[in-house]
This record gives sequence, C-alpha cells and structure tokens, in this order.
Amino acid sequence: MFHKKQLNCKTMSKQNLRTNEKKMAIIQEAKKNGVIVTVRKYKISTATLYEWKTLYESAVPSVSSINSKSTTQYRALQKENVRLKELLIDKELRIKIQEELLKKK
Repeated sequence: MFHKKQLNCKTMSKQNLRTNEKKMAIIQEAKKNGVIVTVRKYKISTATLYEWKTLYESAVPSVSSINSKSTTQYRALQKENVRLKELLIDKELRIKIQEELLKKK
C-alpha cells in the first residue's frame, strides 16, 4: 500500500516531466483549440492550465517586443564594434609610429 504522501509524490513527478517549452505549447494549443479540448487531451486540470498560463505569460515578453529589443541591441553592438575597431586601428598606428621613431634615434 502507498501512503498518501508517496502517492502524491508519484503524481507530482509525472506533472514535472513536462518542460517549460511543452507547457507553453499546451497553452498556445488551448488558445487555438479551446481549453476543454486541450485539458482532456493532455489529462490535466483546468486549474493547472490556468496556473501555467499566469506563470508563463507574465514571465515571457511578446515575440514582437523581443524582436524590437534584439534589433535595437544588435544595432547598438554594431556601432560599438565599429568604434572599437577604429580605436584599435588608431592605437596600432601610434605604436608603429613610435617604433619607427625609436629606430631612427
């Protein structure tokens, strides 16, 4: 016989087998196909689905905001990269000039 706690642990471990990506996919499927159909398909409660929904949708920004942030960050990194390359070229040029001056003396 299982004690109540042991049985609870076994059912909990089955629920924890779902990855975050799988949970997000289930949430998206529920939006597309309906909550009742999705809950029955994956054998989860509606409370579980809504719990995942509040947890993951509040934590994950929308795709459009990710894309705009990524684009902005990418452009900023490109500008910084150009500036750093120019600084490096300038420094290398100064070193060469100094070496040449030292050779002449």
